[in-house]
Amino acid sequence: MFGIFEGKKLIACIEGAMESWNNTYRIWNLYVVRKHRKEGLGSALFEHMESLAKRLGARAIVLEVQSCNDPAISFYEKHGLHFIGLNTI
Repeated sequence: MFGIFEGKKLIACIEGAMESWNNTYRIWNLYVVRKHRKEGLGSALFEHMESLAKRLGARAIVLEVQSCNDPAISFYEKHGLHFIGLNTI
């Protein structure tokens, strides 16, 4: 987990880990407080996590996002991720 602080207040964070069974890096959460969105904090955190995944030799980065979360989908597409599946259950 990595975070960005404003003073002592956490204003953005990302968490993830390698999944050894399939050699992928899974991102579980990426959050930026509303007041600080569109300032590049999410991009900085994602790019740091992407760099870590590459250093660890991950073959891919995976994550889940709700299909109705257009801002998140746009963010991840801007960072080179692609839609690969849909869970209808």
